[in-house]
Amino acid sequence: MKIVFAEPITIPKDRADKLRETWHKKGHELIIYPDRDERQEALIRRLSDADIGLVSNIPLNRETIQHFDKMKYLVVAFSGTDHIDLDACREKGINVSNAAGYSNESVAELSLGLALALYRNIPAADIQTRKPAGRDGMLGMEIHGKTVGIVGTGLIGSKTAQLFNALGARVLGVNRSGKEAEYYRHVSLETCLQNADIISLHVPLTADTKHMIGGNELSLMKPGAILINAARGPVVDYSALVRALDAGKLAGAALDVYETEPPLPEGHPLLTAPNCLLMPHIGYATKEAMEKRIAIAFDNIHAWLDGKWIKKAW
Repeated sequence: MKIVFAEPITIPKDRADKLRETWHKKGHELIIYPDRDERQEALIRRLSDADIGLVSNIPLNRETIQHFDKMKYLVVAFSGTDHIDLDACREKGINVSNAAGYSNESVAELSLGLALALYRNIPAADIQTRKPAGRDGMLGMEIHGKTVGIVGTGLIGSKTAQLFNALGARVLGVNRSGKEAEYYRHVSLETCLQNADIISLHVPLTADTKHMIGGNELSLMKPGAILINAARGPVVDYSALVRALDAGKLAGAALDVYETEPPLPEGHPLLTAPNCLLMPHIGYATKEAMEKRIAIAFDNIHAWLDGKWIKKAW
């Protein structure tokens, strides 16, 4: 089998060389490209003759996938697969697995960190101290005793709910199954938006969740509430969010994901929105998560070669 990683997914060259030797002894050719090239023509060149391919969050459209005539299995080293045309993969007979679970802790911890940053004015306090100046205007708030709404209580959302619960917050959970846990109470989305001081989004991007937080939903939120999005950018209608921030409807927002991958284009409305903390999509980017991702990717390949298909994307 020819196994091609179209990008290095943080595997350094010396480790890639050792992996290449190991897989060669097993009778397989392993190619790990040392750079990330998102151009579709580059992806076609790298993956067109692969039996097994791997990408992370690089988009693969239908036109590109049509060139994968030899591919039998695609490993998506990422939690979501909304950037992959799964219908095209299905039509080509390409099995697809994702790497769900590798970033549970990292995204959950960032979500909590973003809430703390907004509540304790951490970015502004750093700037003020460097002026130099004192703590005037730096009166913050505590998460303890607040109501936190977790929209999407899957693996990442559940971990986030546990962290907020541990700090003494009352946690509400929104999910389609109606399930509850000891650290959150299930409610409807409307109830969650109306009662939560902090809303943290953790749903996948689907046709049903695109712009699930729009102008109407933002209008339901409590005055002084904050919104955190470390899920997928299009889950929020950012035009509506900017309007809500400009009008002072929300106390703030913290975002790690956008309509497209950062950097944001010059003049993007979010860049000048008040009380808006912007991250360059770092939720999954920890050393520990990267190691888990590598392990899951190879576990998926081993399993598929053994006749199993785990973490199915379709």
